[in-house]
Amino acid sequence: MERGDRGRGCSPETDGAEDPDVQMWGGAGRGSGPGRRAFLEEGVRLAALALLAGACRDGSITGAELAVEVAVQLGAYPALAVQGGVARIAGVSPPLAVVHLGPGAYAALSLVCPHQGGRVDWTGAEFVCAEHGARFGVGGTWQGGRRTSGLRTWRTEYDAATDTLTIFPSA
Repeated sequence: MERGDRGRGCSPETDGAEDPDVQMWGGAGRGSGPGRRAFLEEGVRLAALALLAGACRDGSITGAELAVEVAVQLGAYPALAVQGGVARIAGVSPPLAVVHLGPGAYAALSLVCPHQGGRVDWTGAEFVCAEHGARFGVGGTWQGGRRTSGLRTWRTEYDAATDTLTIFPSA
């Protein structure tokens, strides 16, 4: 390439006419495309869309995926000894809660709100998003407040012999 030649349709001497897919992004007198301000605005808009696309997947917030199996010793969580008991599981990412649904039956729920990733807390009767007030039942289904999908859940398996609940990541 000679000095000043940046390739077909991109040299200072051309306006992209030889390639209809090339659009120059110059100011006045430097091409027919939008000016610098429009270019920057479009770049910011596209960056914001990329961030949103990365944050949301199937209605859930990034970071709400369980990466590995989690083994929970239920004896370490006295609240789970009774049906209806709920416990936040320590040291797990994403933050999650286990609900004792019945004999040998447990649910594992994300404590990340599917709306915008806010923290979800247990109130003693329901789960509530601290950011926007969305409310979820003990099974994670949306009940009211800010409209969104239900809380993310994972498959669980209880081993009565070891009193261990295994929480499995999505396949």
